[in-house]
Formats: sequence, C-alpha cells, structure tokens
Amino acid sequence: SARKTSCTNVPSRGGMNLKRVEVEGYIFYGNVVIVRIGRTGNNNTPLTKIETLKRDGYNICIYGASGKGQSLIQMCGINYELVNGVVDKSTLKQGKYTPLTRIPIVGDEIFAEYDKVYALILSWNISDILKENLKDMNDNIEFILR
Repeated sequence: SARKTSCTNVPSRGGMNLKRVEVEGYIFYGNVVIVRIGRTGNNNTPLTKIETLKRDGYNICIYGASGKGQSLIQMCGINYELVNGVVDKSTLKQGKYTPLTRIPIVGDEIFAEYDKVYALILSWNISDILKENLKDMNDNIEFILR
C-alpha cells in the first residue's frame, strides 16, 4: 500500500527552516521523530492506549504540565474526557486547566487516590526518578510509554 506523507517547511527560532514530514502518523522535524499521532489504524499510539485503558476502568493521570508536554497532548487528541488530571509540582499551576484540552492540573497526591491508575510521563528527561517516586506513592501504578 502507498505511504501517506506530507511535507512542509517550519521556521525555527534560529532562522533555519526545518522540514516537517508526516509519514504514516509519525511526525519528523529534520532527522528527529517527534511523535506518532492520532489514530493510525493500530493500537500503538498514546491515544488508542489511553482510550482502551479508560474503557477498561483505569484512571489516567499525566505527569508534567510543561508547554512541550501540552503540545504532545494536543497533537495526540488527548483531553479531559480521557484523563483524570495533569500533575504538576507547581502550586501556581494547580487548580487551573490545561490550554485547549481543559484537563485539571493537580498535585501528585492524586496518584494515591486510585487503585487502578496509569501515568503518562511527559517530563521524559527525568522519567526514571519520577517513576520511582510515583511507585513509592502507589505500588499499583503502571506507566504508558515505558
């Protein structure tokens, strides 16, 4: 079958143009794959994984309310109907909602509230430390995108 592709030039901050290429649900900027997006006919995307877990009765929480993480959530089509909350340590963000997706921003104590809970960690640069801390809070926690 033919591969679905699209290509555009995206201006970067340094004035260089990066080529944005979509191939079968993957987005590339230059030579770097950014994310596999939306529904692509398989069950390996964050959206389809979260939809399946939610349907099976799991609670879903996202860790990290940063701008880069919110871009990923929006690109994947994840919103308040699928996710119980976005966790952030900053008390300035807690009590507010994520832009466009309207997911409540909460403290990490939310993980202790659930017996069946999955976490999607968007602060991937410190994910190993976060996983250890979250397991200390709730031994039943599982992770999306290990």
